Amino acid sequence: MFDVEMALLHHRMEGIERSVKNVDFSNSPILGAYFQLVLSDIRQEFSELSYDMIQEGLMAEAPSTIKARYFQALSIKIANLRILMSAIDRDLPISKLVLSQSNLPEYRRLDRMVKECLGDCNPCWILCIWDELKCLLPRPSLRSPLPVFTFIIHPESVVGTSLLYPLLFHEVGHSALSTSSSNTSFVNLGRALDRIDDEYIFRTSSAGGGSKKKLINEWNMKRYWDMWGRELFCDYYAVLATGPAYLHAMVNYLSGTYPFDVSPTHPPIQLRLDFARLMSEKLGITDTGFDKNRERWNELKAACSFQETPKFRTVNDPSFVDALVNDVLVIAQDLGIDKRNYWTLGNRDSTAIGLINVAWEKVLEDKLEVTVANEWALSRIDSL
Repeated sequence: MFDVEMALLHHRMEGIERSVKNVDFSNSPILGAYFQLVLSDIRQEFSELSYDMIQEGLMAEAPSTIKARYFQALSIKIANLRILMSAIDRDLPISKLVLSQSNLPEYRRLDRMVKECLGDCNPCWILCIWDELKCLLPRPSLRSPLPVFTFIIHPESVVGTSLLYPLLFHEVGHSALSTSSSNTSFVNLGRALDRIDDEYIFRTSSAGGGSKKKLINEWNMKRYWDMWGRELFCDYYAVLATGPAYLHAMVNYLSGTYPFDVSPTHPPIQLRLDFARLMSEKLGITDTGFDKNRERWNELKAACSFQETPKFRTVNDPSFVDALVNDVLVIAQDLGIDKRNYWTLGNRDSTAIGLINVAWEKVLEDKLEVTVANEWALSRIDSL
């Protein structure tokens, strides 16, 4: 019954093995180990599937329920093989890009900056520069002690602008979150959502007409917080790693976005600014980096603060923010990051991210134009 599927999978497996064999992973052992382990998993799945298919001839006389369970088990094993093969098909082209980029000056700057900032808190990540939207690709679980790692995609369109380098740390935050034992445990936020869900369901069931439609829309916006919690955590992570430079880079990069736009995947800019400020205050970060820029911070908020709309008031629920603050602090503690890892505790003139913060200050104080400040930062980073 599954002979055709097996032949196709075997042919595909041979092609995958040839593709992996033709890539030189000597400069990136973790990538080489990853692909060898996935191939090993595929071979083991093939071996188990081949053994199980031997039983197919014996199924002719078996009761229909046993026969159905047998074929269902084979279908699941075939699906598992396809998933593992898809992982290689997805990751191998990215890995080839990583290997070809590793000697580029832009790549080395970004890689150095992350290692300087995070030190022992550095999650297991691999950087890739790609002309795509930033995204995170989680690795599948393997049957080995290989550390969990992620590809971090940094958009090629901004790789030449050092002032936007801090954006990378939001994506590294996703990688850090995936390594946390609390990464899916936004417990307090979940409870707050449950309470508000119950309230809306009760109110919606007893409403009618336009009121019911309005309540349904509000309820959907509340549900966005399931994804927003992770995005806001990553903003906080980036602020800890890079200081005010991240906030300036984020607003500059998202300047074409309406500040109160409600998206299922990302919170409004205004909410992201407010939350980053709140987390800084909760951690007692009052060093000169923020103090010097407090006035500029207010100008930054004012630049993207139009009159609040009813939609924004709906999503900017204080109970959600308070709950998320508590969750973020727990996750940060689990990851071993706090204000002791904060960038300003180092020498700002001898680290890449310190120089980028100085460059932003020069721009905000009208001492340098953006293009000049960018060249100023790049030249000093390369001379470190």
